[in-house]
Amino acid sequence: MKTIKIGAPYFMCIDEEAQKLYSIGHRTSVIDMQSATVQTQIKGFRYAKRTLFIHKYGLLFLETNNQEYWLLDINDYSVIKRLKCHAIDANIYYDDIEEKIYTIGSFDLKSLLAVIDVKTLQIKEYSFPHESEDRQMTWYSLHKCVGGELYLFKSTYNIRTTICDCVATYGKYRIENGTLKRLETIYTGNENMMHINVGQDYLCDNRRYMYRVKENDVINYEEVIKRPYSDTFETERYIYFWQWLEKELIRVTKDFKTVETVYTCGAGERIACYAESEKYKFLALDKYEELDKKCRPIPNKVKSRILVFDKDEEIKNQ
Repeated sequence: MKTIKIGAPYFMCIDEEAQKLYSIGHRTSVIDMQSATVQTQIKGFRYAKRTLFIHKYGLLFLETNNQEYWLLDINDYSVIKRLKCHAIDANIYYDDIEEKIYTIGSFDLKSLLAVIDVKTLQIKEYSFPHESEDRQMTWYSLHKCVGGELYLFKSTYNIRTTICDCVATYGKYRIENGTLKRLETIYTGNENMMHINVGQDYLCDNRRYMYRVKENDVINYEEVIKRPYSDTFETERYIYFWQWLEKELIRVTKDFKTVETVYTCGAGERIACYAESEKYKFLALDKYEELDKKCRPIPNKVKSRILVFDKDEEIKNQ
């Protein structure tokens, strides 16, 4: 096991081709995975939210907190272009067939879809109202894009009543004449599936449900692991669950028959996030050096780290 002393990230992104780990938090740090050392920090914004690696064009794409998309040179991290965007907390996905970046988020009670052409570095935005004339609220979550076809979760609510009346639809869409046209309905249910993981086969909403793409069904994962979790990481065999700044990392087999706790934090520690590459496992921890009388962490007294394990090594407390 190796230890990287670094501010705890909100999430970690892995660039397998370059063998780099991106630690995304108040600072965006680039880490060499083999040596477990910080190579550089990307500056100019408070923090990033999402990243994409587009090696064919030598681009690193960052969604920042100041409503801008940054396109950087993936080798020296110089800024190539900054694009103004309006979507908040957008899901992003790169369609390598069309060579376009798709993002979808929310702004001013609308779903905003942005399409960025990586060849021309031009952006187009499309907006779709959340609220319709019959008092239905609609939210879209992006799963993936293939050849210009968008796979979306659409959640629609009846806001005229106090009863949670939700219809969730997973389907295939395409943009035609500035509007979303649904090409195929793949799944329909009554679950609330507003915020899902992009690009994975097990789309976990942070409330209690998970849509399994290959099985084309929704399960209530809370019934298996006894609580909802805000964050997940999917591997070939397992799904890892954790709650940001809580104490346990949970691992579940994909048939949901085996649940185990793989890491429990020590005194003053909290889970920040987890990720795996082809060779390594990364567990980011916040560690509080001092607590106040109410056992709350004192600002500027937080020491954080990322634990690095070999792929076959057991995740364990140091």
